[in-house]
Amino acid sequence: MAKLTKSVVDAAVPRDKQYTVWCSDLKGFGLFVQPSGLRTYFVDYRNSSGLRRRMTIGRHGTVTAEQARKLAIATLGETVRGVDPAAERSSRRGSITIKELCERYLEVADKGLILGKGHRPKKGSTLYTDNGRVNRHIVPLLGSKLVKDIKAADVSKFIRDVAAGKRRQGNEESPL
Repeated sequence: MAKLTKSVVDAAVPRDKQYTVWCSDLKGFGLFVQPSGLRTYFVDYRNSSGLRRRMTIGRHGTVTAEQARKLAIATLGETVRGVDPAAERSSRRGSITIKELCERYLEVADKGLILGKGHRPKKGSTLYTDNGRVNRHIVPLLGSKLVKDIKAADVSKFIRDVAAGKRRQGNEESPL
């Protein structure tokens, strides 16, 4: 076992089966060597619940050994603070955008499943207004952001932009 450096990684010869080269300097930092010759850096850790997790950092060639080591140190540092980077990454992949949320809302509202005043389905005129607001303001200004990333500051900026008549296309003011 040696410190994972470029020369050690380049010297790792592919075998019939995948194997692991561990770093002697940083516990949990390693390299997978595939039979095809593909080499992938990873970090192995235990989350705050004591579950063992393994997270891929990147492929050798795209990421250097030193960059991978720095990313592994950062990942291990997050685990010390109680964050589970692998769970965070998988949660992020499953997140939806504001545009997708709006599309789901409009679809469900059209079916009468969103209740308005008096606990009755929203009226057609209200749905028409909602549709206009979504398509003219919300989707152009916030649509590409992940729902989990929206902060109060984003909402405040959105409200100011809509009040000023701004739209994402060309960032120009809309005629009133």
